[in-house]
Amino acid sequence: MERVTARIEKNPSNPTWSILCDRWDALIASAQAADAEYQSGVAFSRNEREAWSNIEKVGNSANAIQVVTAMLAMYLMRNDCPHQFKSEEGFDRQLVRRLRALAPHYSGEYYDLHTGKTKRVYRDTRPRTAVILTKLIKDTFGAAGLVVARLEQQEINKRQNDQKALQEALHALA
Repeated sequence: MERVTARIEKNPSNPTWSILCDRWDALIASAQAADAEYQSGVAFSRNEREAWSNIEKVGNSANAIQVVTAMLAMYLMRNDCPHQFKSEEGFDRQLVRRLRALAPHYSGEYYDLHTGKTKRVYRDTRPRTAVILTKLIKDTFGAAGLVVARLEQQEINKRQNDQKALQEALHALA
């Protein structure tokens, strides 16, 4: 998340950030419209209804830039540490968990007697609801996440090449 924040601060005038925030706000508006339809009696599947409710609750708890930062950071993590995710489904599940973690409704705490510390746990959603949420998240942030991950990788490669060139030049001095 620090790297995403640094990239945002590096290019604060870039319209990407406001566009992504606007896309998140549009997703929240869609969730609110779906809720209004549901309240008026339109039938929804339980999983679809829960997905929209999740979006609404996160939207009420976190601001748009927090959501953008968290979602882009997940794409960076997948690029940097692909072994952390056993499959694309594993990444999708973690993407949903990370989004839901931004709302306090989906976490709880308990006291662990063995360690003497308070532990935070996150409640998972139903698998079918998670599939719907994944589609919504990827449609909103997926392309930007992939581009930011690619740019970060290019910067890492450039730093490595510069370091290698310096080492070779120093070795040639001898």
